[in-house]
Amino acid sequence: MFEQLLASEFAWGVLLGVVLSAFGAFLGHHLQRNQHRKNVELLFRDLITNIQEYASALEEHRDLNGVIHLDFLSLMEIEVTVWGRNREHMVLLPNSAVRTKLRQYFSGVSTNIARVRFQLTQWDNLYRAALEIDDQASKQQLGAAAQSHLDEAHVLCAKLATHVQSVDASATISSRQIERHHK
Repeated sequence: MFEQLLASEFAWGVLLGVVLSAFGAFLGHHLQRNQHRKNVELLFRDLITNIQEYASALEEHRDLNGVIHLDFLSLMEIEVTVWGRNREHMVLLPNSAVRTKLRQYFSGVSTNIARVRFQLTQWDNLYRAALEIDDQASKQQLGAAAQSHLDEAHVLCAKLATHVQSVDASATISSRQIERHHK
Protein backbone atom coordinates (compact mmCIF):
# COMPACT_ATOMS: atom_id res chain seq x y z
CA MET A 1 0.00 0.00 0.00
CA PHE A 2 2.82 2.37 0.86
CA GLU A 3 4.49 1.54 -2.46
CA GLN A 4 1.24 2.36 -4.26
CA LEU A 5 1.06 5.70 -2.49
CA LEU A 6 4.64 6.55 -3.48
CA ALA A 7 3.97 5.54 -7.06
CA SER A 8 0.76 7.57 -7.37
CA GLU A 9 0.89 10.87 -9.17
CA PHE A 10 -1.70 12.24 -6.82
CA ALA A 11 0.51 11.80 -3.75
CA TRP A 12 3.48 13.40 -5.46
CA GLY A 13 1.26 16.24 -6.61
CA VAL A 14 0.03 16.85 -3.06
CA LEU A 15 3.57 16.69 -1.70
CA LEU A 16 4.84 19.09 -4.35
CA GLY A 17 1.89 21.40 -3.63
CA VAL A 18 2.70 21.46 0.09
CA VAL A 19 6.38 22.22 -0.57
CA LEU A 20 5.57 24.99 -3.07
CA SER A 21 2.94 26.42 -0.76
CA ALA A 22 5.39 26.55 2.16
CA PHE A 23 8.06 28.13 -0.04
CA GLY A 24 5.55 30.69 -1.36
CA ALA A 25 4.42 31.57 2.15
CA PHE A 26 8.01 32.02 3.30
CA LEU A 27 8.89 34.15 0.27
CA GLY A 28 5.69 36.20 0.61
CA HIS A 29 6.39 36.87 4.29
CA HIS A 30 9.97 37.89 3.52
CA LEU A 31 8.90 40.26 0.73
CA GLN A 32 6.10 41.72 2.84
CA ARG A 33 8.46 42.33 5.77
CA ASN A 34 10.97 44.07 3.49
CA GLN A 35 8.23 46.26 2.05
CA HIS A 36 6.97 47.08 5.55
CA ARG A 37 10.50 48.05 6.61
CA LYS A 38 10.85 50.29 3.55
CA ASN A 39 7.50 51.92 4.34
CA VAL A 40 8.67 52.57 7.91
CA GLU A 41 11.89 54.10 6.59
CA LEU A 42 9.87 56.34 4.25
CA LEU A 43 7.55 57.38 7.08
CA PHE A 44 10.40 58.38 9.40
CA ARG A 45 12.25 60.18 6.60
CA ASP A 46 9.06 62.04 5.74
CA LEU A 47 8.48 63.05 9.37
CA ILE A 48 12.03 64.39 9.72
CA THR A 49 11.79 66.24 6.40
CA ASN A 50 8.48 67.83 7.40
CA ILE A 51 9.84 68.94 10.76
CA GLN A 52 12.87 70.43 9.02
CA GLU A 53 10.66 72.33 6.59
CA TYR A 54 8.52 73.70 9.44
CA ALA A 55 11.62 74.71 11.39
CA SER A 56 13.01 76.49 8.33
CA ALA A 57 9.72 78.34 7.87
CA LEU A 58 9.70 79.22 11.58
CA GLU A 59 13.23 80.62 11.38
CA GLU A 60 12.46 82.47 8.17
CA HIS A 61 9.38 84.05 9.71
CA ARG A 62 11.26 84.82 12.93
CA ASP A 63 14.14 86.46 11.05
CA LEU A 64 11.76 88.46 8.89
CA ASN A 65 9.33 89.63 11.59
CA GLY A 66 11.06 88.95 14.89
CA VAL A 67 8.06 86.83 15.95
CA ILE A 68 7.93 83.18 16.96
CA HIS A 69 4.93 81.81 15.11
CA LEU A 70 3.22 79.18 17.27
CA ASP A 71 1.58 77.48 14.30
CA PHE A 72 4.96 76.20 13.12
CA LEU A 73 5.64 74.79 16.59
CA SER A 74 2.23 73.11 16.47
CA LEU A 75 2.96 71.61 13.05
CA MET A 76 6.22 70.16 14.38
CA GLU A 77 4.36 68.75 17.38
CA ILE A 78 1.91 67.02 15.02
CA GLU A 79 4.82 65.28 13.29
CA VAL A 80 6.27 64.24 16.66
CA THR A 81 2.84 62.86 17.60
CA VAL A 82 2.74 60.81 14.38
CA TRP A 83 6.18 59.44 15.27
CA GLY A 84 4.93 58.62 18.78
CA ARG A 85 1.99 56.68 17.38
CA ASN A 86 4.25 54.71 15.03
CA ARG A 87 7.45 54.26 16.99
CA GLU A 88 6.76 50.58 17.70
CA HIS A 89 7.63 50.03 14.04
CA MET A 90 11.22 51.05 14.77
CA VAL A 91 11.92 47.41 15.62
CA LEU A 92 11.88 46.80 11.86
CA LEU A 93 15.02 48.93 11.61
CA PRO A 94 17.69 46.38 12.57
CA ASN A 95 20.42 48.94 13.21
CA SER A 96 20.22 49.94 16.89
CA ALA A 97 22.28 53.09 16.20
CA VAL A 98 19.57 54.29 13.79
CA ARG A 99 16.83 53.57 16.34
CA THR A 100 18.77 55.45 19.03
CA LYS A 101 19.40 58.39 16.71
CA LEU A 102 15.70 58.59 15.85
CA ARG A 103 14.63 58.49 19.51
CA GLN A 104 17.13 61.20 20.40
CA TYR A 105 16.08 63.34 17.45
CA PHE A 106 12.35 63.25 18.17
CA SER A 107 12.87 63.59 21.93
CA GLY A 108 15.08 66.61 21.31
CA VAL A 109 12.50 68.20 19.02
CA SER A 110 9.68 67.76 21.54
CA THR A 111 11.81 68.92 24.49
CA ASN A 112 12.99 72.03 22.65
CA ILE A 113 9.45 72.89 21.58
CA ALA A 114 8.27 72.54 25.19
CA ARG A 115 11.03 74.88 26.37
CA VAL A 116 10.15 77.51 23.76
CA ARG A 117 6.46 77.27 24.65
CA PHE A 118 7.24 77.61 28.37
CA GLN A 119 9.24 80.80 27.81
CA LEU A 120 6.51 82.22 25.58
CA THR A 121 3.88 81.42 28.21
CA GLN A 122 5.96 83.16 30.88
CA TRP A 123 6.40 86.16 28.57
CA ASP A 124 2.67 86.32 27.85
CA ASN A 125 1.73 86.10 31.55
CA LEU A 126 4.16 88.86 32.56
CA TYR A 127 3.26 91.04 29.57
CA ARG A 128 -0.45 90.82 30.39
CA ALA A 129 0.23 91.54 34.05
CA ALA A 130 2.29 94.60 33.06
CA LEU A 131 -0.61 95.91 30.97
CA GLU A 132 -2.96 95.76 33.95
CA ILE A 133 -0.70 97.61 36.42
CA ASP A 134 -0.92 101.39 36.81
CA ASP A 135 2.37 101.83 38.71
CA GLN A 136 5.07 102.73 36.14
CA ALA A 137 7.97 101.25 38.14
CA SER A 138 6.21 97.90 38.53
CA LYS A 139 5.12 98.03 34.90
CA GLN A 140 8.73 98.53 33.77
CA GLN A 141 9.96 95.79 36.05
CA LEU A 142 7.38 93.32 34.72
CA GLY A 143 8.09 94.45 31.16
CA ALA A 144 11.82 93.78 31.64
CA ALA A 145 11.10 90.35 33.11
CA ALA A 146 8.74 89.60 30.23
CA GLN A 147 11.38 90.70 27.72
CA SER A 148 13.96 88.37 29.27
CA HIS A 149 11.59 85.42 28.77
CA LEU A 150 10.97 86.50 25.18
CA ASP A 151 14.71 86.78 24.55
CA GLU A 152 15.21 83.30 26.04
CA ALA A 153 12.41 81.96 23.80
CA HIS A 154 14.27 83.31 20.76
CA VAL A 155 17.52 81.67 21.91
CA LEU A 156 15.70 78.37 22.48
CA CYS A 157 13.99 78.69 19.11
CA ALA A 158 17.40 78.99 17.46
CA LYS A 159 18.54 75.88 19.38
CA LEU A 160 15.43 74.05 18.18
CA ALA A 161 16.21 74.97 14.58
CA THR A 162 19.83 73.84 14.99
CA HIS A 163 18.74 70.52 16.49
CA VAL A 164 16.13 69.94 13.79
CA GLN A 165 18.59 70.61 10.98
CA SER A 166 21.33 68.49 12.59
CA VAL A 167 20.02 65.28 11.05
CA ASP A 168 20.14 64.28 7.41
CA ALA A 169 16.99 62.18 7.00
CA SER A 170 18.32 60.28 3.99
CA ALA A 171 21.59 59.38 5.67
CA THR A 172 20.00 58.56 9.02
CA ILE A 173 17.50 56.05 7.74
CA SER A 174 18.88 54.39 4.65
CA SER A 175 18.18 50.95 3.25
CA ARG A 176 21.83 50.63 2.25
CA GLN A 177 22.95 51.25 5.82
CA ILE A 178 20.51 48.64 7.07
CA GLU A 179 21.54 46.15 4.38
CA ARG A 180 25.21 46.65 5.31
CA HIS A 181 24.28 45.92 8.91
CA HIS A 182 22.79 42.55 7.88
CA LYS A 183 25.91 41.39 6.00
